[in-house]
Amino acid sequence: MLLFLDFDGVVHKRRDGPEFCYVPRLAAVLRDFPAVEVVISSSWRDTLTLDEMRAKFPEDLRLRIIGATPRLNGSRSTEIKTWVKSNRPGAAWLALDDELRRFTDKRRLVLCDDGFLEAEEAELRRRLARR
Repeated sequence: MLLFLDFDGVVHKRRDGPEFCYVPRLAAVLRDFPAVEVVISSSWRDTLTLDEMRAKFPEDLRLRIIGATPRLNGSRSTEIKTWVKSNRPGAAWLALDDELRRFTDKRRLVLCDDGFLEAEEAELRRRLARR
């Protein structure tokens, strides 16, 4: 299972608040679902290397961050589908993102409302358990 991860509005608030403050909550979910691999779909991929993005996460999870989506003109869904087709054809995937409008395939989206909070954690756990 692949988890495509946005940063702003997911692992931290869009504006005010400490960066990556919701990573511990996400890390707990990832530890409970060891088959999940993470692909960064955040705009942070434009300014940080993969290793720099991995460094924002606990050491035991860094190698499970396996890549970043390409920057394409189009929807976030298009970027994700392009990555899947090139790297893991046919793989099951979900996305954690705070912008509904970026997704044409909303069934695979766990929508965050300015952070990965309790409700979003519960929804992600529910969806991962079904896979």
